[in-house]
Amino acid sequence: MWVSTSWRCAGEDTHDGGVGVAPEGLLGGCNRCPTLRGPSVWLATVVRVVVHARPLKAGFEEASAGFLRSMLGVGGRLLADIANDAPLSSTLRYLCEAARDLLGAHRVVVCSGEGAERRVHASAGGPLEAASVDLVAEAAGPGGEPRAELEFTWPDADHRPSALEEVVATRFASMALIALERDAARSGQLRAVAREREELAGEIHDDPVQVMSAVSLQLQRLTLRLPPGAERELAARARALNDAAIDRLRHVMFSLFPATLEEDGLAGAIESYCEAYLEPQGLAWEVRGEIPRTLPLGVTALAFRLCRNALVNVVAHAHASSVVVDVSSEGGVGVVVRDDGVGFDVAADSHGHPGHLGIQHAVALARWAGGSYRTSSVLGVGTTVAIHLPLG
Repeated sequence: MWVSTSWRCAGEDTHDGGVGVAPEGLLGGCNRCPTLRGPSVWLATVVRVVVHARPLKAGFEEASAGFLRSMLGVGGRLLADIANDAPLSSTLRYLCEAARDLLGAHRVVVCSGEGAERRVHASAGGPLEAASVDLVAEAAGPGGEPRAELEFTWPDADHRPSALEEVVATRFASMALIALERDAARSGQLRAVAREREELAGEIHDDPVQVMSAVSLQLQRLTLRLPPGAERELAARARALNDAAIDRLRHVMFSLFPATLEEDGLAGAIESYCEAYLEPQGLAWEVRGEIPRTLPLGVTALAFRLCRNALVNVVAHAHASSVVVDVSSEGGVGVVVRDDGVGFDVAADSHGHPGHLGIQHAVALARWAGGSYRTSSVLGVGTTVAIHLPLG
């Protein structure tokens, strides 16, 4: 059995086949409903999905009220996950568990996509092959995409879903769609940020670096033409300062978006960075592990940026002789940076200890992407930074 959902927005426009989002999507709100703008759209959408219900048959009022109380609790958890940037997988797993428990189902599975693009995101309950699917609840965005499906199987082979169960199932499907759209929007933001940083790195290379390289060449010619003495030394120092500024700009370019990231992957980009900026500091380094080069660019670009943050702190503060970087793609993108330096008091740093303020920014960046940036350190032994970013 298939059931789908639609709802009525603040402007009294009915959005068929979805949770009521116009072409701008959940983040932008409905074009016809100015009240649904910005972050408040999450609260408005969840409340409408939970509270809105089609008319029920006589005698269902009491049961419907009980379900509504439970659904409000589920909606509150969904909002908390959105506010705390919880990983998509944990949010969808919770929705499956809540739907299974509330409806007494044997198994609940949340899916999206069709055909070769079909993907199972989370499940709760018994084995998939235990029984046939008794109910499929569907929610779709504008134009039918994206789409979320919840498949329900009951332990009783003769169970036939009631009208109330269908309504509750569609609400869970709509909440799953909210989580999927929120994750898709966040992934789109990551990609956009990566491309912006790539363009900015290109502009730095094509304009100021080229101009400053020409200045360096002219200063070199001037130095050679000047007779030995104070003026020649001044021209030489000016050229040295100019060249140092070029090196810093190239470092900034590499940090914004390493040119090797798309071609060589995350591990290759980290190796290039270590070779260019750790070796001149006298640091021994090693990069271990591989991750697929087909992973989303936005995620790998942010992973590199966070890894670079950790490596910059190693050079600036650790007084280390060596650093090891491990990369992996198990359950997302993982990067672990270990040094053998002097270590520091992580608790003191969390209160704004001078010199490590970049850690707080890195933590915020990772959290915004639904991931984590964790620092542990032992005085006299070294520091470990563990980075994890979900793929969605």
